[in-house]
Amino acid sequence: MKKKNIKTELLLLLLIALLTSCSKYSRDVLTSLEQAGDNRKELEYVLEYYQKGDKEKYKAVCYLISNMKYHGNTTSLQIDTAHLSYFTKIDSIFYELFGDMSAKEALSFKSTQYDSLRNELANQYSHLPRLIRNSVFQSDLTNVDANFLIDNIESAFHVWKTSPYAKGIDYEVFLETILPYRTTDEPILYKRSELTKMFGPKVLSDDVEDVYSCIEKYMVYVDRCRWLNHFTIPTEHVGVYDLLLRKFKNDCHNISSWTTNLFRAWGIPTVYEYTVKWQDRDKSHFWCASPDSTGFFLPYTPPDNNIKEDWASDLKYAGKVYRKTFGANANTPYFLKANSEYTPEELSSPLLSDQTCRYHQSVTLRLPFTASTGNQLAYLCFFSNNENGLTPVGWGKIDSKKQEIIYEQVPVNVLFFPAYYEGDDMMPFGAPFIIHSNDSISDADMGTFYQKDKSKTPDISIIHGKIHFNNHTEAGYRLKYMAIKSEVNNKQNMILLRKYPGKRSLKASQSKLQGALILGSNQESKGFDTLYVVNQVPDPYLQEIKLQNNKKYRFYKWVSKEPLNLAHVEFLGPITNSHERKKPTALPIFSKTQAEEKTLDIHKYVGTPLKTGRSPEHAFDDNMETYVGSTQVGMDFGKAIQITEVRFAPRNANNGIVPGDLYTLWYYDGKWIFHSEIIAEKNYLEFEDVPANTIYWLKNLSHGREELPFYYKDAKQYFINTDKYLIFN
Repeated sequence: MKKKNIKTELLLLLLIALLTSCSKYSRDVLTSLEQAGDNRKELEYVLEYYQKGDKEKYKAVCYLISNMKYHGNTTSLQIDTAHLSYFTKIDSIFYELFGDMSAKEALSFKSTQYDSLRNELANQYSHLPRLIRNSVFQSDLTNVDANFLIDNIESAFHVWKTSPYAKGIDYEVFLETILPYRTTDEPILYKRSELTKMFGPKVLSDDVEDVYSCIEKYMVYVDRCRWLNHFTIPTEHVGVYDLLLRKFKNDCHNISSWTTNLFRAWGIPTVYEYTVKWQDRDKSHFWCASPDSTGFFLPYTPPDNNIKEDWASDLKYAGKVYRKTFGANANTPYFLKANSEYTPEELSSPLLSDQTCRYHQSVTLRLPFTASTGNQLAYLCFFSNNENGLTPVGWGKIDSKKQEIIYEQVPVNVLFFPAYYEGDDMMPFGAPFIIHSNDSISDADMGTFYQKDKSKTPDISIIHGKIHFNNHTEAGYRLKYMAIKSEVNNKQNMILLRKYPGKRSLKASQSKLQGALILGSNQESKGFDTLYVVNQVPDPYLQEIKLQNNKKYRFYKWVSKEPLNLAHVEFLGPITNSHERKKPTALPIFSKTQAEEKTLDIHKYVGTPLKTGRSPEHAFDDNMETYVGSTQVGMDFGKAIQITEVRFAPRNANNGIVPGDLYTLWYYDGKWIFHSEIIAEKNYLEFEDVPANTIYWLKNLSHGREELPFYYKDAKQYFINTDKYLIFN
């Protein structure tokens, strides 16, 4: 019976092969046509339209149709004439106001004389009808017609041959960076020829000779249209016009998708790239990349940044980086997995191209693997604040004969947790590890260091805990394998001050407080005396400034050239019965040895926040998670009062220890293990008898989600992937 089944299967395979060989289409195209249903005739029409003509165009048609089976959208949308009329008006106003300005002049324009116009635009937008949308999934195979495809192909080939931005782009690159009619899951709303005209006249012109200049003009157009829509509150997505509205439901995924579509329509080779998770944040991020003058694709987050502008501040902290392709990639879990093998959602798409080696110094890593499993794949994970405490960010192929996993493009100096799946249950194995590199790569090296030739990537195996080089001598690669193994029997006590490190963006805003002035006056808008100059960068928590002030003033305020970003301000002085007073907010206590303050002779006084910028009351609402972003913030006390101290906190994420909040401590030993639970009494936590030399996870169960594991050495926390100090020899 078994032999008969084998013969039957072989005959079926032979029959399929014969049918395919007799067909005028490839197997991939035939598969798509079979899945197209009633729309098959539309796709066949396009194939026949190009079959006897231009070979490159016919190959492009086959490429699109072969891969359409992997594409679709979950939401369809119809943009009505009222919305089109509104955005046409926005476009006209932009031209009238900013058409003759340089990019610098337009971006710095902040006049309030047009507030009435902007308010009227917001009013008009609020009365537009709701758009018609359908939230049922639609496959491109059943939804894209012949006219749409032909328009896309003709327009794409035209800009490829004529655009100054596509010079030097070969055919294979063209297929992925200009030809595709969609980027991700956005609704199909416009033909390529229609997208070419959208915003294009405001961005493309004879004086824009390179991609950088074109992106700059695009940034100006989007930014100023958003400025016109400053008071407009969007309640739903409106396709490509999302770009011109305030960021509400709009996100970096949506922005990058539509930007990629527009740029490709204009002849700018563009790709959509993303990281599943930041190295230090429990979030993903999406951006674009376009070629520099050498043809090397460099990243930017539209519409706020040009090529490489947000590299140092953000993108260099991405984890594993992927490109969303139009064509399917055989080297993805979608195709590599065993028949019944579970694939995590983050890495389940067939449209992934690993681009990590363009963003990080990377290695090919062969890790020992002895577990018994029928799976073909295992994963590398980042810490994540979820049920498992882990999120898969990269995959590797299991070689059961050699008892190893081959992971490609593994960035160095980043902590990974190896894992595989049994069913849909994650099974961590081995120890968390870092491939540590002593090579120092500066931000300026971007585009020159990154590994354009993957064959030069170091291929290393971990043998008995040591690195063995497979394709390079050790000379020139100062790499070290560092595994984290908990010492359960070796206990230590810990004093903890934070659950998450200080954020880069907040550190930048805190530094801008240096140079700020504290002023006093008896007139609201003039006659101010300088009472204090902030001469250093303040700490990210509540602190006190003592003023050398013997006078009484009615008005006190902070003033700076930069946005103040103050989360909390209170004015203190000696006792007086002429003003409402309260008990001051207690200054933080970070250790047992720190004495508690005595505030019997000092009081917090309450007044009316000065009307300086948006929401000035946020500086005085006793909420550390709100803040004032204007360049001035102050208080009107009604009548003169002597203020001798000012307590304040710069904008911060409130990730220190908050008295009264409930915390739990976990440590890693093959999985996250609960240690103990504490309610904070002061601004520190003390834990006893904690296993040593592993990584730890402090959770705040009362509020907040931002958490990151840390090492603990010499009575200090060092957060993973952010603090450079390593505790290993």
